[in-house]
Amino acid sequence: MKHLITYLWLLVASVAFSSCTQNGGDIGVWFGTWTISSVTVDGTVVPPPAGSYYSVQFQGEIVQVTITNDRHDPYTTTYGNWSNDGDQMQWLFPEENMYFVPLPGMTRVNKFTILEKSGKRVRLQQVADTGVTYIYTLTKLM
Repeated sequence: MKHLITYLWLLVASVAFSSCTQNGGDIGVWFGTWTISSVTVDGTVVPPPAGSYYSVQFQGEIVQVTITNDRHDPYTTTYGNWSNDGDQMQWLFPEENMYFVPLPGMTRVNKFTILEKSGKRVRLQQVADTGVTYIYTLTKLM
């Protein structure tokens, strides 16, 4: 009986340690939850709606953007696809996505230049067709 319990614990441990935390493969620094700590429009900081904050999560090829209030209740969440090629990043939100989260300057097709990328902080720049420059600063939560 003692051996059976030991074998069961070994089985449970091997399953737990071999599981995947990053569905879709290792996406490096992008994996996890980020808060959008600031948005600037042509150099002017634009705060989120009063009592709320934006967060972004990456996993596999999916990006999730959420507006959350100060009680941690999500107002709305939207999902799209993302890709990264060197210092370029793209977020694509499908047309049928009814719950699009309207970040300042954000559209359904977003093309960013990565200005800064570390394990805890990322700065993304997007220049709109109108010439307006948006810079999003993302800070890693977990």
